[in-house]
Amino acid sequence: MASSDDPPDVNRQRGYLAELVRLLPRSEPWVKWLAASGELPPDFAGWTRSPYLPDPLRLGNGRAVTDTTWPDRRRELMVLLQHYVLGAYPPFGTQVTPVTANVREEIAAVMQHVLVEFGPEKAAKLRLELMIPKGEGPFPVFLAPRSLRSWARVGVSRGYAACLYAADDAEDDTALWDLVWPEAGWTVLTRRAWAASRCIDYLLQIPFLDGERIAVVGHGPSAGPALVAGAFDQRLGAVMVSSPEVGGPVPFRFHSETEMGPGIERLTRQRSAWFSPRLRFFAGRESYLPVDQNSLLSLVAPRPCLIAAGLHDPNVNLWGLEQSARSALRVYELLKAKRSISLRYRPAGPEVVSDEVETCFDWLDTVFGRGYFPFPDPTWYPTYDAWEDIAPEVVDPMNFPTNDLRNPLLGPDGTTPLQPGQWWEERGRVRERIFSTLGASPPFAGTARLTEPEMALYETVLLQRVMVPNDLVRQRIQFANHLSGDLYYRPLTNQVNMVRPAVVWLPPLCTATGYVPPFTDGEPLHIELARRGFVVLAFDPIGSGSRLREIGYFYNRYPEWTLFGKEVDDAMAAVEALAAVDFVDTRRIFLLGYGHGSKVALHAGALDERVAGVVCIAGIMPMRRDSVEKGNGGLARWTRWLPWQPLLASFIGKETRIPYDMHELLALMAPRPAVLFAPRLDDQASLQDVRDCVAAAAPAFEVLEVRERLQLHVLDDFNRLSAGTRLKVLETMAPWAVPLPAPKTP
Repeated sequence: MASSDDPPDVNRQRGYLAELVRLLPRSEPWVKWLAASGELPPDFAGWTRSPYLPDPLRLGNGRAVTDTTWPDRRRELMVLLQHYVLGAYPPFGTQVTPVTANVREEIAAVMQHVLVEFGPEKAAKLRLELMIPKGEGPFPVFLAPRSLRSWARVGVSRGYAACLYAADDAEDDTALWDLVWPEAGWTVLTRRAWAASRCIDYLLQIPFLDGERIAVVGHGPSAGPALVAGAFDQRLGAVMVSSPEVGGPVPFRFHSETEMGPGIERLTRQRSAWFSPRLRFFAGRESYLPVDQNSLLSLVAPRPCLIAAGLHDPNVNLWGLEQSARSALRVYELLKAKRSISLRYRPAGPEVVSDEVETCFDWLDTVFGRGYFPFPDPTWYPTYDAWEDIAPEVVDPMNFPTNDLRNPLLGPDGTTPLQPGQWWEERGRVRERIFSTLGASPPFAGTARLTEPEMALYETVLLQRVMVPNDLVRQRIQFANHLSGDLYYRPLTNQVNMVRPAVVWLPPLCTATGYVPPFTDGEPLHIELARRGFVVLAFDPIGSGSRLREIGYFYNRYPEWTLFGKEVDDAMAAVEALAAVDFVDTRRIFLLGYGHGSKVALHAGALDERVAGVVCIAGIMPMRRDSVEKGNGGLARWTRWLPWQPLLASFIGKETRIPYDMHELLALMAPRPAVLFAPRLDDQASLQDVRDCVAAAAPAFEVLEVRERLQLHVLDDFNRLSAGTRLKVLETMAPWAVPLPAPKTP
């Protein structure tokens, strides 16, 4: 379990609740549940955090799971998932009574419409539609909501019987079951999953159907209930989820607002009936969840499971999905079923074409032993282990002294002030230490140029870039080594010799849509900045949006470089590209980053004197303080889990020896502006450590008499790019947005 043995502190719990009510947007159903139940959040101070995915192979008492104790762990996970995430999956069974009507015979199949009744006085009803191929059977069964009728027809052509049931957003017979079982405590997820189990009750009564080969299938909103059904009902022979949305296998930890995804707050507000109301307690505190969606996926083992997703589906973070699958794979391996979990990607959004449906039945034929189709798992994101196999060298932490956030203007003894000339020498040494962890970047000879036409229409739709406000211009720009981005700006006027300030927008890793946030209240930040008078250059970071394919073989191509080094180089190349645009003020090119993008912005700004200033929204945490004990995830978040900066991985557990730290990057910005925004509630950073980081960098600004240019704004919010946060950022940057006369040429 995640909690300690100490009794909870009720006053602390009430304080957490007051904080959540203040910070989170109002959710009326949740407020009513709080009033009716009187429940309080967990006493987080007594809980153990897990910023990485909870281990499905470790019992609540801390012991490792074996093949003989897996059933015990399975029961633990079922209880935790129901309590904190899913809501109750009723333990009771019930006898179903079928009433058949409207039997008709078609060329390829016999069609039956069946009403099954069950529960007290047979008050619960569920409509089924059966498609039974002609022949002797026994037929494997395709079990899905009625919205997948077109899929079922493909299945019939492939020799599958289909059972379609009315339990999805289009038709939901289960919505009335609360009247039959008011005490059930279920949610939309568990209720619709339980409906699939009642279908199985009926299907097992039919002798010409193969009860050992029933596959439950869900697409979009129905994928979550299908996964829950597969996890809880072991009679299912296979589970297939396509374009999973609510309650799918993507972990909350890796697809929250920090990746511009639909995090716990948004999901529990917009789909409140789908989850346990307790899940909302973990908005902004995802690392405290004792389970995650990898736990749900693990419950399907050892039965075959296919997860199919569009590369540009905004509801799916591909990297997070891969982490979830890798975690569950360990359970499959324990149960001697390694090849039974598969990922399938398609170059699209959530939509599905006929070939993809055929491919899903190819997979079913393979796992049900009806045929064999090669089904290699895609690998989009590199792993630390793969990098380690080709890494030219590993940094030895013992070659570096122990340091904390000491004043960068003091000498090696920590007390003697550096003279001005010595500080400039020290700046050079700090830069050398930074470059040493970014890897050796190859030479490139890219030049910036404005281009026409724009990207293909289908790409603009997938990447959510179709609409541009009428008062703005979007223009394509190419720079560096075949990088492409978009310039956003107000139409040029007839003002002669006037140039505009510019901003490079550096987002976090949003795998589906790149630099465009797929879920936002109001206009995206890059649009708001352009409307305020900036020329904004926005481009997809490597591994996201239009650059998904670029990341997979990066370390094979550049074994001496790092992904983070590539990101920093891209940011500096974007600065160079803006400097070549004739209506951009080369004196005022700023970097703006959010989350992981903030880290990129601060590094690029510290290393490139052409940058006029940086603005970092969250994402900045002093590395020497970011130990495992802090509970934020530490260096492993960006050195091992996704190896952005793998050369620093050897410092895990020896964080105080890291060659440089964030306060030194801030010091390198002086006398240029460096503005940080830190949310009060941040699962990946400690606010006090961020304060200490800024205080440690302050002497570099004070000695130049520009202390006001180093700013820390504390956001009364959790880590997200909310409308309030965007407004504060825009207000802070407003003085920089005024057009100025172009500098005179010598």
